[in-house]
Amino acid sequence: MPIINSVINWIMKKRIHQIELFMKYPGEVQAEWLKKLLSTAKHTEFGKQYSFEDINSYETFKERTCQMVCQVVGYYGCQEQIYTCEQTVLGRVPF
Repeated sequence: MPIINSVINWIMKKRIHQIELFMKYPGEVQAEWLKKLLSTAKHTEFGKQYSFEDINSYETFKERTCQMVCQVVGYYGCQEQIYTCEQTVLGRVPF
């Protein structure tokens, strides 16, 4: 049992450190995760179609995402509103 407790204690300390980093540097952590997710998704058909490989900032991701929503969801009549990501078209983001 002491070995299991030691392993669990180590895992918990590591996780607490990660949570503290998330609280201290939220923007940097989110940017890092965005890059990781895009790096993983760039090899998918969807990632190739929307050039995830070329996205290097949140702003670029936001622009491409709005374009993707327009094409994928099918709001062809209100492309300009979706491109600017107006809340009336995309709805309220829950987080």
